[in-house]
Amino acid sequence: MHPGADYDPLYQSALCRQKADWLIGINASRLFSVLYHRTLNVGRVQTPTLAMLADRDGKIVLFRKEKYHHVRLALVNDKEVSDHHALIPTLKLEKADVPGLPVGERNILLLVCCKLLCAAAEPFVYEAITATFECGGHPFTAKGKQVLSQGWRAIQEVFHSSLKEKPEDEDAEGVLPALTEGQVFEPITASVTEHFTSPPKPYTEDICCERGIRNHP
Repeated sequence: MHPGADYDPLYQSALCRQKADWLIGINASRLFSVLYHRTLNVGRVQTPTLAMLADRDGKIVLFRKEKYHHVRLALVNDKEVSDHHALIPTLKLEKADVPGLPVGERNILLLVCCKLLCAAAEPFVYEAITATFECGGHPFTAKGKQVLSQGWRAIQEVFHSSLKEKPEDEDAEGVLPALTEGQVFEPITASVTEHFTSPPKPYTEDICCERGIRNHP
């Protein structure tokens, strides 16, 4: 515990704000309201709030449209699934009746075993690649990898084959084929759409929730 005197500066700052609200907030609000024949609020809350509104209004008035493009290739599945190991099989598994389990529980158990083996297997080795392509006179950059050793991925592929699942699309993981400088590719299906940026909104819900305007009598 600290002595109460250590917190006197907090008291003084609160007292200062209280006096400012009274001298400036109430009196100045009345003064400007009488001078301009409309209700005008002045104070330590109104000033930064009005500054935010003025800044946002300036961005809207001075906004200039900028062109940007979306490129959609027919090279792509960008969905990735991550996992978390919460179960670890033990030696008792060899005595268990795994085939007698319900299909859903058996597949989950096999999945856990597969992930455990993958964690202890040889690493999946690949080479990081950054390739620059030119299409229609425009440069495009692609980052991916070239597989050098399958490692634990070989175990994973066997597991998916046992479930008769479709092999994972390697393109989803950014795997690039063997590339050479100056290589020319066959035509691919691609679409380019043109878009323009939009000005910011006059206000947002975050501003309304986090900032308020204090009304004085």
